[in-house]
Amino acid sequence: MSFLKTKNLKLKTNTGFTLIETLVAISILLIAIISPLVLAKQGMVSARLAKNQLVAFYLAQEAVEYIRNVRDTNLLSEANWLSYLGDCQSGLCYIDAQEPVFSSAINSCGIECPELNKYYPDVNQENFLYSYESGSPSGFVRNIRIEDVPNNSDEVSVEVEIIWDRGQRTFSVRESLFNLR
Repeated sequence: MSFLKTKNLKLKTNTGFTLIETLVAISILLIAIISPLVLAKQGMVSARLAKNQLVAFYLAQEAVEYIRNVRDTNLLSEANWLSYLGDCQSGLCYIDAQEPVFSSAINSCGIECPELNKYYPDVNQENFLYSYESGSPSGFVRNIRIEDVPNNSDEVSVEVEIIWDRGQRTFSVRESLFNLR
């Protein structure tokens, strides 16, 4: 008889999930899906920042090289070594390195210099250059300042500052130039 009693007393078991179990499962699933997406987004932001820092470095270096080229050309033509650079000595200036003539490529910009443009010289639009003349806004501003070094008429300090991300990011380089005569 005891055998019959135990056979009739079955334990009731739930075969479905409870609400708490379902919420825990959904939370684990969301974490598993969202975590790689967040990492991918952070990777994209880091790659964009690295690219823009590289562009800023090259834009600053281009300006320094252009000023050095003006100095060297002046020395070879036996002109004043700082000819054409007066706008940069009296305040901020900008240089359009795509312009072949020094006098039209170096311009004073007063308090704030204009934004560089990206333009595509080839019809396929595969490669682009930075210029002030035409193109679409690039987001980069290049400020150049040339300052005399006190007590040394044969040396100037060239500072190039690149600003991007609406003023949130900056990169600057400073170099001394000498009169080589």
